[in-house]
Amino acid sequence: MWIRGAKAGLGPFTEDLVDQYWQWEQDPGVLVGYGRQTPDSLNNRREGFQHQARGTDHQLRFTVYDITTEPSTPVGTTAVLIDHHVRTGEFVIQLGPDHRGKRLGTEATRLTLDYAFHITALRCVYLSVLSPNKSAITACCQRVSGTVAVMEFREYAGRKVLEPSYDVDDLSVGSAAFKGEFNVRGEHIEGGGQTGAVGEGVIVESLVSAVDLAGATLAPLEITNASLVGVTLTNARLTNASVRRSEFLRCRATGLLLTLTDSADAYAEGCTFDYASLDFLNSPKKPVIFRECTFVESV
Repeated sequence: MWIRGAKAGLGPFTEDLVDQYWQWEQDPGVLVGYGRQTPDSLNNRREGFQHQARGTDHQLRFTVYDITTEPSTPVGTTAVLIDHHVRTGEFVIQLGPDHRGKRLGTEATRLTLDYAFHITALRCVYLSVLSPNKSAITACCQRVSGTVAVMEFREYAGRKVLEPSYDVDDLSVGSAAFKGEFNVRGEHIEGGGQTGAVGEGVIVESLVSAVDLAGATLAPLEITNASLVGVTLTNARLTNASVRRSEFLRCRATGLLLTLTDSADAYAEGCTFDYASLDFLNSPKKPVIFRECTFVESV
């Protein structure tokens, strides 16, 4: 497995799974999505794989896995067909019929696009989709403009960061429980007092709002593709933290001790970092933006 999310992971596009790829591609829903009118033969698909395997300079191809099973189950594929001259790519995704409706496609899309923007350094990735295939548009991005799905960015002072990508309506309702080991994935946690909590864990693809974590010690802590809104972090200690593609909005963090071991596409707006200590142990891999925040006597 090359890349892992909360539920889905991306692995190599492999000859060992060609027969499985072919079965998925013959599903009527996939045929309609590709705009095909006739099924393909297995022999022709096997020959097609050899062509795809020789064209890796101009395409990204991944097998999508459901990593909630043991062992992980192959459930589909994603691809980005690259035009290097203009640094763009066309996104393609398919999932087997038994694996749809589990939000695997949404997460596989996010992981693939993260790779395309951050590793392959494309400027734009687009999706061509027939109008009846609304699930593809929903899985691709948060917003649709006309017939174009848009990857959301924030821009400030000439720097861009990717916004978190999740559907609030798909989040399950969680409770504030940050003492001991915690694993917050795909949850919306609103309110709750966790003053002085001591814990370690992850916050992934989640929205945490109005939680009181004053004086808390959370280490190690991973925050990925998440939003913290109106969270109180006064005198909290986050001394071994990783923050990627996440946002902090209107948080109170006076006296916060934050040590970042890893950071990329992090955004803070309207937060109070007075008398705080912010330490980046490694240079951020992607921009970190502070907008309209205060830093009175911070270091």
